[in-house]
Amino acid sequence: MSNTIHGVGYPGVAGQMKPGTRVSRKDKTAPWATGNVGNRLSGQIRHRPPAPHPSRRVQEAMARRRHTAAYCPAVWPYSLVPLGERALTIDLSGVDASSARALVESLDARIRDDATPGVTGRVPAIRAYTVHYEPMQLSSDALQAYIASVMASLMIGTTPPRVPIVIPVCYGGEFGPDLDVVANTHRITPHAIVAAHTAGEYTVAMIGFLPGFPYLEGLAPALHTPRRAAPRTSVPAGSVGIGGTSTGIYPCSSPGGWQLIGRTPRTLFSAHRTPPALLAPGDVVRFVAIAAEEWATHRDSS
Repeated sequence: MSNTIHGVGYPGVAGQMKPGTRVSRKDKTAPWATGNVGNRLSGQIRHRPPAPHPSRRVQEAMARRRHTAAYCPAVWPYSLVPLGERALTIDLSGVDASSARALVESLDARIRDDATPGVTGRVPAIRAYTVHYEPMQLSSDALQAYIASVMASLMIGTTPPRVPIVIPVCYGGEFGPDLDVVANTHRITPHAIVAAHTAGEYTVAMIGFLPGFPYLEGLAPALHTPRRAAPRTSVPAGSVGIGGTSTGIYPCSSPGGWQLIGRTPRTLFSAHRTPPALLAPGDVVRFVAIAAEEWATHRDSS
């Protein structure tokens, strides 16, 4: 026999067809052409011919499924780290940086919506997520089993665009004592530093260090600046700084080692406000330069 079906090989049957033998669709005695496997061949052929080329709709559905599969739990490496007897951290340090933020946001939304009895607090971070719990209501083993089930079924949703939160900033002078240092580090003018800082759009990666302190992602590489060699013992509330690849805002007076380039009159954290923190993970921030004379006006609007 010397017949072909283009590009596809079928296994031999009862010694009459060798592995890889090609059979033509024109051969009316082919088993799939007549439905009778005994027409010319003994034995049985269990392999069907290749399916026709999928339609555009089918291809789109397959593409969506492949996209979803990209978020299969198998690609989310994680480990659990106990923090005492009332907290458990999900360590996501093995997750790719480009996926970590969306993963943490989806994980936070899932655990928040599940409202599992015994879960008392949630702390999203850049590549980690901590769950606080009450051991009398929820045991450590039960919490670990719950987290495993969440990670095994977690789907990453599309985050709708967020309206930027505008933060007014007085740059330089007494408000930003390190602005000239940052400018000299990059060999550009202080004005260029301010222009670059206000041109960016930043995302709150996490709240940490102090209540309401936002770690902001999106700082232009041209502004990346090492922290001070000697931290200050006191940084005024509202100070806007650069620390390595991030920019952030001190919500209250505290020690700190970031390079201070300005200060905002906005109140970042107040225990008398609901919610207490002005910013939350996932929020989008833009900075706007204001003159010192405008400080009181913007402070009153906080």
